[in-house]
Amino acid sequence: MRRASLCLLLGCVGTVAPKDDDTDTGSGTDTPPVVDSGDSTPLDTADTSPVVPTCVAPARPGSVDRLELTRVWPDLPLAVPVALAQRPGAPDVWYAVEKAGRLVRFDAAPGTAAKQVALDLSGKVSSAGELGLLGLAFHPDPAHADHVWLYYTTPRTGGNRSVVARFTTSDGGATYAAASERVVLQRDQPRDNHNGGTIHFGPDGMLYIGLGDGGSAGDPWGNAQSLDTWLGKMLRVDVEGDPYAVPPDNPLVGAPGLDEIWAWGLRNPWQWAFDRETGDLWLGDVGQDAFEEIDRIERGRNYGWDHKEGFSCFEAAAPCDDPAWTDPVFAYRHSGSASVVGGRVYRGAALPGLVGTYLFSEFYKGDVRALVFDPITGASGQQVLVQRAGLQIASFAEEADGELLLVGYDGRIFRLTPPAGTTGARFPQRLSETGCVRADDPRRPSRDATPYTLLQPFWSDGLDKLRWLVLPEGTQATRGDDGDWDLPVGTVLMKRIGPAAAPLETRMLVRHEDGDWAGYTYRWLEDGSDAVLQLDGSTVPHPDGGTWPVPSRADCMTCHTAAAGRSLGLTDAQLQVPEDGEDQLARLEREGLVAGTRSVPPLRAPVAETAVAARAWLDVNCAGCHRPGGIGLSGMDLRAATPLEDAGLCGVPSGDGGVLLAPGDAAASRIVQRAGSRAAGEQMPPLGSHRVDDDGLAPVRAWIDGLSACP
Repeated sequence: MRRASLCLLLGCVGTVAPKDDDTDTGSGTDTPPVVDSGDSTPLDTADTSPVVPTCVAPARPGSVDRLELTRVWPDLPLAVPVALAQRPGAPDVWYAVEKAGRLVRFDAAPGTAAKQVALDLSGKVSSAGELGLLGLAFHPDPAHADHVWLYYTTPRTGGNRSVVARFTTSDGGATYAAASERVVLQRDQPRDNHNGGTIHFGPDGMLYIGLGDGGSAGDPWGNAQSLDTWLGKMLRVDVEGDPYAVPPDNPLVGAPGLDEIWAWGLRNPWQWAFDRETGDLWLGDVGQDAFEEIDRIERGRNYGWDHKEGFSCFEAAAPCDDPAWTDPVFAYRHSGSASVVGGRVYRGAALPGLVGTYLFSEFYKGDVRALVFDPITGASGQQVLVQRAGLQIASFAEEADGELLLVGYDGRIFRLTPPAGTTGARFPQRLSETGCVRADDPRRPSRDATPYTLLQPFWSDGLDKLRWLVLPEGTQATRGDDGDWDLPVGTVLMKRIGPAAAPLETRMLVRHEDGDWAGYTYRWLEDGSDAVLQLDGSTVPHPDGGTWPVPSRADCMTCHTAAAGRSLGLTDAQLQVPEDGEDQLARLEREGLVAGTRSVPPLRAPVAETAVAARAWLDVNCAGCHRPGGIGLSGMDLRAATPLEDAGLCGVPSGDGGVLLAPGDAAASRIVQRAGSRAAGEQMPPLGSHRVDDDGLAPVRAWIDGLSACP
């Protein structure tokens, strides 16, 4: 998977200002915390009346969703699952592949809270970035009831190898013996990305295998169009052979090219599946910089990559309308991070209006979409059925009765169900209606809002920011071992961005009654009298010229990842800001906002050594996604506390042929190149900024240039 890889890589940013003596002032754009509104209007210090809570987490907005996502097995501890399936004839058990290399099984009964390891391949699986244990398939023929087929990547000298192998059980599927492995086929990979991921048995009993184009960007080896490699192809083999047989009706049998090929011209077929009724194979092919596409894969067809991306020319000269290339059924344009997750044709009974409809997802939006067709023109389009910002859907699974499950990259499993209706509560449409600001002056927070600031502020194109925290009355945050705060249900975080006299937006991050977080953005009116709730992203003029991107709800949750604890800045390491003879964290502790004892040092000192400043910048800007369990598939762990030798960074090849960090050469390091770019498909972070943080990147460049070798 990737978007400009399913790279599943996202990041976020902060600012530092290097000095000539290789130290850093730590200057940023967060205004220091004050017991005030944060603007020039002082509070009425004569008001000694008790503080009455007015900032209360609202219920979720009245849903515009056409479907509901109902959590299944909420206590089941799955670790980065990417595929889910059942053995034919065994509806009481599910199997999941965890990306790190484990096949696990669990009971299908509601309330299941335990899993069992059926096979552990973690010792031989490469799982960094887009690598891992990625797919599983069970044969529909009862003669193969004791077998499971798995697709995984494994290290080889100088790179990795994709492997499809069969494993056998002797205890009815409770366990599969690692020693029983029978390799069906394998292929060396030139890069770490674009591995595909899905394998399925078709209704014809043949095993279909989707492989990406070999990685990097732009298919530099021309693999997708070459018939002399399996890369960039859909393969079809008969597992009754030893190790397989080529079906005689494969399109290239007796013709130039490899006999295993069924279709070609694919970039990265991460998720795809057969329609259980018609047998049609529907595939989501992950695009590069502009388009994601949905294809119906047919025998002997060429789907155009890298001549075309979607319906548009990529390397081919316009007009790229060669009849030898099969266009997608549908393609959608994007301007930021995107990765289509191919889904399923719905064949259940609970949603009768959707029977026969292809459902899919966009990984970074966390939504469920339907492929729709104009009944008059036949033109294809999409309809959003569910918007669940922050949910990264890794794959779809089909129950025995045709109902669909969604596999979340964070381990949660959901079932698609009919809408339950809205709560009737009206979500505040204006900031002044939230109770979290003064109704008569929305630039001032409510009295129950606690101001705070960060040691390493998040980069926001140089704009001023003010932050506040509101916990439900009588509650506290708790600390994790890493000093990250776990905030109770009902918490509201608020951040105002822009000059005090003319703010641009105010963001609210709310932990709702179901335990999930959601982000809401209020865009300020030009006269500064109030701010209005936004649904979609937009841009506003930046005070210094150009524009500033105002995020959509989905955009908010792209950086506020589950792996990073959603709140991002509320950590002991970030909150130890000098303040009135103590530090800010001591004040927050004294006010009873957090339980437990601090056990981690500050993220950085106000004046930091170059290496410390660099690691702090990467931590804040990038580690929300690039950490264990995060959605950044480069495999990096950019948390400041992770030793460089364990960060998967120094000297490590990037998926596009570069090096993530080249010691002694910042200019050649991809982390610097991408953070220093705002080009579409190249920018990191891909959202939330139109300007490069040159001051913040300066210590990163200096640190890398000063490294003589990797540790």
